[in-house]
Amino acid sequence: MRITEIQATNIDLTDALRNYVTEKVESVSRFAKRFEPCDVAIEVGKTSEHHNKGDVFFAEINVAVLGDVVRAHSERDDLYAAIDEAKDDVKRQLIDKKEKMMDARIEGTSDDVFTSEEEEDGDEDGLAVEDEIEA
Repeated sequence: MRITEIQATNIDLTDALRNYVTEKVESVSRFAKRFEPCDVAIEVGKTSEHHNKGDVFFAEINVAVLGDVVRAHSERDDLYAAIDEAKDDVKRQLIDKKEKMMDARIEGTSDDVFTSEEEEDGDEDGLAVEDEIEA
């Protein structure tokens, strides 16, 4: 996983906060090895300058995976709790994506299997049926 961006909204991005976010996101990288290379964009901050109570902090993690985006968003009253929750959500989504890929590989792709004899012969327009009637 490659962290392409760490952005802070309505707060200062301190070294301690940057290190915490980097550490948490890199702990998920072992679940994304199958999807390498993948880019990660992270945004943390306050939802607005006006709120002081409730879920005022948020964390958002976007992981670009195989042409798709895994996105997690969390709002909490503690910034570090929001980061942890978003990290856990990304981890869950990556595990689900990996399991779906494994299930598809085990089951095989039934779409590629021919369903009728005409398609197996390579004649998809049905002309072979007329030849069989004349014979």
